[in-house]
Amino acid sequence: MSKDRTRPQSERLGGMAAESISVVVCAYSEARWNDLCETIGSLLAQRPEPGEITLVIDNNDALLERARARFAGVNVVPNKLGQGLSTARNTGIAESTGAFVAFIDDDAVIAPDVIARLAAAARQPGTLGATANIRPDWIGRRPRWFPDAYLWTVGCTHEPAAGRIVNVRNVTGAACLFRREVFVVCGTFSQVLGRGKGRIPVSCEETELCIRALERFPGQGFVRDEGALVDHKVPAARLTWRYFLIRCYAEGLSKGRLRALMRSGAAFETERSYVLSSLIPSAAQALLTGLTRLDGGALGRAAAIMLGLAAATLGYAGARVVPAARRETTPSFEGNA
Repeated sequence: MSKDRTRPQSERLGGMAAESISVVVCAYSEARWNDLCETIGSLLAQRPEPGEITLVIDNNDALLERARARFAGVNVVPNKLGQGLSTARNTGIAESTGAFVAFIDDDAVIAPDVIARLAAAARQPGTLGATANIRPDWIGRRPRWFPDAYLWTVGCTHEPAAGRIVNVRNVTGAACLFRREVFVVCGTFSQVLGRGKGRIPVSCEETELCIRALERFPGQGFVRDEGALVDHKVPAARLTWRYFLIRCYAEGLSKGRLRALMRSGAAFETERSYVLSSLIPSAAQALLTGLTRLDGGALGRAAAIMLGLAAATLGYAGARVVPAARRETTPSFEGNA
Protein backbone atom coordinates (compact mmCIF):
# COMPACT_ATOMS: atom_id res chain seq x y z
CA MET A 1 0.00 0.00 0.00
CA SER A 2 1.34 3.46 -0.79
CA LYS A 3 2.65 5.38 2.18
CA ASP A 4 1.43 8.97 1.99
CA ARG A 5 3.95 10.94 4.07
CA THR A 6 2.34 14.27 3.11
CA ARG A 7 -0.71 13.79 5.37
CA PRO A 8 -1.30 16.56 7.92
CA GLN A 9 -0.68 15.99 11.61
CA SER A 10 -4.43 15.42 12.15
CA GLU A 11 -4.10 12.31 10.01
CA ARG A 12 -1.50 10.82 12.34
CA LEU A 13 -2.36 8.80 15.42
CA GLY A 14 -1.17 10.36 18.67
CA GLY A 15 2.01 11.62 17.04
CA MET A 16 2.83 8.16 15.64
CA ALA A 17 2.59 7.85 11.88
CA ALA A 18 -0.26 5.74 10.51
CA GLU A 19 2.40 3.74 8.62
CA SER A 20 3.37 2.07 11.91
CA ILE A 21 0.11 0.06 11.94
CA SER A 22 -0.07 -3.21 10.01
CA VAL A 23 -3.30 -5.13 9.42
CA VAL A 24 -3.44 -8.86 8.70
CA VAL A 25 -6.44 -10.66 7.15
CA CYS A 26 -6.44 -14.43 6.64
CA ALA A 27 -8.66 -16.18 4.08
CA TYR A 28 -8.98 -19.73 2.81
CA SER A 29 -12.19 -20.17 0.79
CA GLU A 30 -13.52 -18.66 -2.41
CA ALA A 31 -17.00 -19.29 -1.03
CA ARG A 32 -16.42 -16.21 1.17
CA TRP A 33 -15.16 -14.02 -1.67
CA ASN A 34 -17.89 -11.39 -1.37
CA ASP A 35 -17.34 -11.21 2.39
CA LEU A 36 -13.60 -10.82 1.85
CA CYS A 37 -14.17 -7.96 -0.60
CA GLU A 38 -16.29 -6.16 2.00
CA THR A 39 -13.65 -6.70 4.65
CA ILE A 40 -10.84 -5.31 2.50
CA GLY A 41 -13.09 -2.42 1.44
CA SER A 42 -13.72 -1.48 5.07
CA LEU A 43 -9.96 -1.54 5.73
CA LEU A 44 -9.24 0.71 2.76
CA ALA A 45 -11.87 3.11 4.13
CA GLN A 46 -10.09 3.50 7.49
CA ARG A 47 -9.16 7.02 8.48
CA PRO A 48 -6.28 7.27 8.76
CA GLU A 49 -5.33 4.40 6.48
CA PRO A 50 -3.19 1.63 7.99
CA GLY A 51 0.41 1.66 6.86
CA GLU A 52 0.06 -1.75 5.27
CA ILE A 53 -2.53 -4.48 4.75
CA THR A 54 -1.41 -8.08 4.34
CA LEU A 55 -3.84 -10.71 3.08
CA VAL A 56 -2.66 -14.27 3.80
CA ILE A 57 -4.24 -17.00 1.68
CA ASP A 58 -4.26 -20.39 3.37
CA ASN A 59 -3.48 -23.19 0.89
CA ASN A 60 -5.74 -22.07 -1.96
CA ASP A 61 -3.88 -21.16 -5.15
CA ALA A 62 -7.00 -20.10 -7.04
CA LEU A 63 -7.99 -17.69 -4.28
CA LEU A 64 -4.41 -16.42 -4.08
CA GLU A 65 -4.34 -15.46 -7.76
CA ARG A 66 -7.84 -14.00 -7.66
CA ALA A 67 -6.97 -11.84 -4.66
CA ARG A 68 -3.72 -10.62 -6.20
CA ALA A 69 -5.63 -9.54 -9.30
CA ARG A 70 -8.39 -7.82 -7.31
CA PHE A 71 -6.71 -6.05 -4.38
CA ALA A 72 -4.21 -3.55 -5.74
CA GLY A 73 -2.05 -2.08 -2.99
CA VAL A 74 -2.63 -5.01 -0.64
CA ASN A 75 0.24 -7.40 0.07
CA VAL A 76 -1.31 -10.77 -0.88
CA VAL A 77 0.82 -13.76 0.15
CA PRO A 78 0.37 -17.52 0.64
CA ASN A 79 0.53 -19.15 4.07
CA LYS A 80 4.24 -19.98 4.27
CA LEU A 81 4.20 -21.85 7.58
CA GLY A 82 1.78 -24.74 7.05
CA GLN A 83 -2.02 -24.88 7.21
CA GLY A 84 -4.61 -23.35 9.49
CA LEU A 85 -5.44 -20.00 11.00
CA SER A 86 -2.56 -19.86 13.49
CA THR A 87 0.12 -20.42 10.85
CA ALA A 88 -1.61 -17.98 8.49
CA ARG A 89 -1.57 -15.32 11.19
CA ASN A 90 2.06 -16.07 11.96
CA THR A 91 2.85 -15.64 8.26
CA GLY A 92 1.13 -12.25 8.43
CA ILE A 93 3.18 -11.24 11.45
CA ALA A 94 6.39 -12.15 9.63
CA GLU A 95 5.29 -10.13 6.59
CA SER A 96 4.30 -7.04 8.59
CA THR A 97 6.52 -4.17 9.70
CA GLY A 98 4.29 -2.02 11.91
CA ALA A 99 4.78 -1.23 15.59
CA PHE A 100 1.18 -2.44 15.98
CA VAL A 101 -0.26 -5.51 14.26
CA ALA A 102 -4.04 -5.85 13.89
CA PHE A 103 -6.02 -8.93 12.83
CA ILE A 104 -9.42 -8.74 11.13
CA ASP A 105 -11.53 -11.76 10.14
CA ASP A 106 -12.35 -12.17 6.46
CA ASP A 107 -16.09 -11.98 7.19
CA ALA A 108 -16.01 -8.85 9.37
CA VAL A 109 -16.78 -5.27 8.33
CA ILE A 110 -15.25 -2.59 10.53
CA ALA A 111 -16.32 1.01 11.09
CA PRO A 112 -13.97 3.64 9.59
CA ASP A 113 -12.36 4.51 12.94
CA VAL A 114 -11.80 1.00 14.34
CA ILE A 115 -8.08 0.63 13.59
CA ALA A 116 -7.40 4.12 14.93
CA ARG A 117 -9.37 3.41 18.10
CA LEU A 118 -7.66 0.09 18.74
CA ALA A 119 -4.23 1.65 18.22
CA ALA A 120 -5.10 4.55 20.53
CA ALA A 121 -6.25 2.13 23.23
CA ALA A 122 -3.14 -0.05 22.84
CA ARG A 123 -0.93 3.00 23.07
CA GLN A 124 -2.00 3.71 26.64
CA PRO A 125 0.57 2.87 29.37
CA GLY A 126 0.35 -0.72 30.57
CA THR A 127 -1.70 -1.89 27.57
CA LEU A 128 -0.44 -4.74 25.40
CA GLY A 129 -3.30 -4.79 22.91
CA ALA A 130 -6.96 -4.07 22.30
CA THR A 131 -10.04 -5.66 20.83
CA ALA A 132 -13.28 -4.30 19.38
CA ASN A 133 -16.98 -4.49 20.20
CA ILE A 134 -17.93 -7.24 17.77
CA ARG A 135 -21.62 -7.36 16.87
CA PRO A 136 -23.44 -10.16 15.04
CA ASP A 137 -24.60 -9.46 11.50
CA TRP A 138 -27.29 -12.13 11.26
CA ILE A 139 -27.65 -13.60 7.77
CA GLY A 140 -31.18 -14.88 8.19
CA ARG A 141 -33.34 -14.84 11.29
CA ARG A 142 -31.72 -15.27 14.67
CA PRO A 143 -33.27 -18.31 16.43
CA ARG A 144 -35.34 -17.44 19.48
CA TRP A 145 -33.49 -20.08 21.47
CA PHE A 146 -30.06 -18.49 20.88
CA PRO A 147 -28.83 -16.85 24.13
CA ASP A 148 -26.78 -13.65 24.29
CA ALA A 149 -24.36 -15.35 26.67
CA TYR A 150 -23.24 -17.60 23.80
CA LEU A 151 -22.53 -14.93 21.20
CA TRP A 152 -18.90 -16.06 21.44
CA THR A 153 -19.91 -19.20 19.52
CA VAL A 154 -20.32 -16.99 16.44
CA GLY A 155 -17.21 -14.88 17.12
CA CYS A 156 -18.94 -11.91 18.74
CA THR A 157 -18.72 -10.00 22.02
CA HIS A 158 -20.90 -11.68 24.65
CA GLU A 159 -20.19 -9.59 27.75
CA PRO A 160 -22.49 -6.63 28.52
CA ALA A 161 -20.84 -3.23 28.15
CA ALA A 162 -19.32 -1.97 31.40
CA GLY A 163 -17.78 1.30 30.25
CA ARG A 164 -16.09 2.66 27.14
CA ILE A 165 -12.77 0.93 27.78
CA VAL A 166 -13.01 -2.44 29.52
CA ASN A 167 -10.17 -4.59 30.83
CA VAL A 168 -10.23 -8.10 29.35
CA ARG A 169 -8.06 -11.17 29.82
CA ASN A 170 -7.81 -11.83 26.10
CA VAL A 171 -8.76 -10.27 22.80
CA THR A 172 -11.35 -11.60 20.36
CA GLY A 173 -9.83 -12.76 17.10
CA ALA A 174 -12.41 -11.20 14.76
CA ALA A 175 -10.94 -7.74 15.37
CA CYS A 176 -7.93 -7.15 17.58
CA LEU A 177 -4.57 -5.41 17.72
CA PHE A 178 -1.29 -6.18 19.50
CA ARG A 179 1.82 -4.22 20.23
CA ARG A 180 4.57 -5.76 18.13
CA GLU A 181 6.73 -6.28 21.21
CA VAL A 182 4.25 -8.93 22.38
CA PHE A 183 5.37 -11.18 19.52
CA VAL A 184 9.04 -10.27 19.91
CA VAL A 185 9.07 -11.17 23.61
CA CYS A 186 6.43 -13.93 23.79
CA GLY A 187 6.50 -15.56 20.37
CA THR A 188 3.54 -15.93 18.04
CA PHE A 189 0.29 -17.92 17.87
CA SER A 190 0.27 -21.53 19.04
CA GLN A 191 0.03 -24.09 16.24
CA VAL A 192 -1.47 -26.70 18.58
CA LEU A 193 -4.57 -24.48 18.75
CA GLY A 194 -6.45 -22.64 15.99
CA ARG A 195 -8.82 -23.44 13.14
CA GLY A 196 -8.16 -25.41 9.99
CA LYS A 197 -6.69 -28.76 11.04
CA GLY A 198 -9.78 -30.94 11.40
CA ARG A 199 -13.56 -31.10 11.53
CA ILE A 200 -13.81 -29.79 15.08
CA PRO A 201 -13.36 -25.98 15.09
CA VAL A 202 -10.58 -25.80 17.70
CA SER A 203 -9.77 -22.26 18.83
CA CYS A 204 -8.28 -20.34 21.80
CA GLU A 205 -5.01 -19.41 20.09
CA GLU A 206 -5.68 -15.74 20.95
CA THR A 207 -6.43 -16.69 24.56
CA GLU A 208 -3.22 -18.69 24.88
CA LEU A 209 -1.11 -15.88 23.43
CA CYS A 210 -2.70 -13.29 25.70
CA ILE A 211 -2.17 -15.45 28.82
CA ARG A 212 1.44 -15.95 27.78
CA ALA A 213 1.82 -12.18 27.37
CA LEU A 214 0.29 -11.48 30.79
CA GLU A 215 2.88 -13.79 32.33
CA ARG A 216 5.76 -12.09 30.53
CA PHE A 217 4.51 -8.52 31.12
CA PRO A 218 3.36 -8.43 34.79
CA GLY A 219 1.00 -5.57 35.57
CA GLN A 220 0.05 -5.00 31.94
CA GLY A 221 -2.97 -6.25 30.03
CA PHE A 222 -5.54 -6.03 27.26
CA VAL A 223 -8.65 -3.89 26.79
CA ARG A 224 -11.82 -3.74 24.73
CA ASP A 225 -13.01 -0.46 23.25
CA GLU A 226 -16.82 -0.58 23.25
CA GLY A 227 -16.91 2.21 20.68
CA ALA A 228 -14.84 0.29 18.12
CA LEU A 229 -17.74 -1.24 16.20
CA VAL A 230 -17.35 -4.33 14.04
CA ASP A 231 -20.10 -6.27 12.26
CA HIS A 232 -19.27 -9.98 12.04
CA LYS A 233 -21.36 -12.02 9.64
CA VAL A 234 -23.26 -14.98 11.08
CA PRO A 235 -24.47 -17.21 8.21
CA ALA A 236 -27.50 -19.45 8.48
CA ALA A 237 -25.25 -22.53 8.75
CA ARG A 238 -24.15 -21.28 12.18
CA LEU A 239 -27.69 -20.84 13.45
CA THR A 240 -28.49 -24.50 13.99
CA TRP A 241 -28.50 -26.63 17.13
CA ARG A 242 -25.89 -28.88 15.53
CA TYR A 243 -23.39 -26.08 14.93
CA PHE A 244 -24.08 -24.58 18.36
CA LEU A 245 -23.36 -27.80 20.24
CA ILE A 246 -20.30 -28.68 18.13
CA ARG A 247 -18.93 -25.19 18.71
CA CYS A 248 -19.49 -25.48 22.48
CA TYR A 249 -17.83 -28.90 22.50
CA ALA A 250 -14.91 -27.47 20.50
CA GLU A 251 -14.50 -24.64 23.00
CA GLY A 252 -14.28 -27.10 25.85
CA LEU A 253 -11.80 -29.19 23.87
CA SER A 254 -9.74 -26.09 23.11
CA LYS A 255 -9.73 -24.98 26.74
CA GLY A 256 -8.67 -28.48 27.80
CA ARG A 257 -5.73 -28.37 25.40
CA LEU A 258 -4.93 -24.86 26.53
CA ARG A 259 -4.92 -25.96 30.16
CA ALA A 260 -2.38 -28.67 29.26
CA LEU A 261 -0.06 -25.97 27.88
CA MET A 262 -0.28 -23.77 30.97
CA ARG A 263 1.76 -23.84 34.16
CA SER A 264 -1.30 -23.37 36.39
CA GLY A 265 -5.06 -22.98 36.19
CA ALA A 266 -5.14 -19.49 37.73
CA ALA A 267 -5.88 -17.85 34.38
CA PHE A 268 -9.12 -19.83 34.12
CA GLU A 269 -10.86 -17.63 36.69
CA THR A 270 -12.50 -15.89 33.71
CA GLU A 271 -14.25 -19.15 32.72
CA ARG A 272 -15.29 -19.93 36.29
CA SER A 273 -16.75 -16.45 36.72
CA TYR A 274 -18.54 -16.72 33.36
CA VAL A 275 -20.27 -19.95 34.38
CA LEU A 276 -21.21 -18.82 37.91
CA SER A 277 -22.12 -15.19 37.30
CA SER A 278 -23.47 -15.33 33.76
CA LEU A 279 -24.55 -18.77 32.52
CA ILE A 280 -26.31 -20.12 35.58
CA PRO A 281 -28.24 -16.90 36.39
CA SER A 282 -29.16 -16.48 32.71
CA ALA A 283 -30.44 -20.05 32.52
CA ALA A 284 -32.48 -19.60 35.71
CA GLN A 285 -33.98 -16.33 34.46
CA ALA A 286 -34.84 -17.81 31.05
CA LEU A 287 -36.43 -20.87 32.66
CA LEU A 288 -38.50 -18.70 35.01
CA THR A 289 -39.64 -16.50 32.14
CA GLY A 290 -40.47 -19.51 30.01
CA LEU A 291 -42.54 -21.18 32.70
CA THR A 292 -44.41 -18.11 33.96
CA ARG A 293 -45.14 -16.66 30.53
CA LEU A 294 -45.35 -19.91 28.56
CA ASP A 295 -42.59 -18.51 26.36
CA GLY A 296 -41.10 -21.20 24.14
CA GLY A 297 -38.18 -19.02 23.12
CA ALA A 298 -37.17 -18.45 26.75
CA LEU A 299 -37.39 -22.17 27.48
CA GLY A 300 -35.24 -22.81 24.42
CA ARG A 301 -32.64 -20.33 25.70
CA ALA A 302 -32.58 -22.04 29.08
CA ALA A 303 -32.04 -25.39 27.37
CA ALA A 304 -29.34 -23.94 25.08
CA ILE A 305 -27.41 -22.49 28.00
CA MET A 306 -27.33 -25.76 29.92
CA LEU A 307 -26.75 -28.00 26.88
CA GLY A 308 -23.97 -25.72 25.69
CA LEU A 309 -22.35 -25.90 29.12
CA ALA A 310 -22.66 -29.69 29.11
CA ALA A 311 -21.10 -29.93 25.63
CA ALA A 312 -18.21 -27.68 26.63
CA THR A 313 -17.64 -29.71 29.81
CA LEU A 314 -17.58 -32.90 27.78
CA GLY A 315 -15.00 -31.44 25.39
CA TYR A 316 -12.84 -30.19 28.25
CA ALA A 317 -12.95 -33.54 30.00
CA GLY A 318 -12.04 -35.34 26.79
CA ALA A 319 -9.03 -33.10 26.23
CA ARG A 320 -7.83 -33.62 29.79
CA VAL A 321 -8.20 -37.42 29.62
CA VAL A 322 -6.59 -37.66 26.17
CA PRO A 323 -4.24 -34.64 25.96
CA ALA A 324 -2.81 -33.25 22.74
CA ALA A 325 -0.23 -35.52 21.13
CA ARG A 326 2.66 -33.23 21.98
CA ARG A 327 3.44 -30.18 24.04
CA GLU A 328 4.46 -27.36 21.80
CA THR A 329 7.39 -25.10 22.43
CA THR A 330 6.56 -21.41 22.17
CA PRO A 331 6.39 -20.44 18.48
CA SER A 332 9.30 -18.10 17.88
CA PHE A 333 8.94 -14.61 16.46
CA GLU A 334 9.98 -14.26 12.83
CA GLY A 335 9.85 -10.83 11.35
CA ASN A 336 10.95 -7.27 11.89
CA ALA A 337 11.55 -6.51 15.57
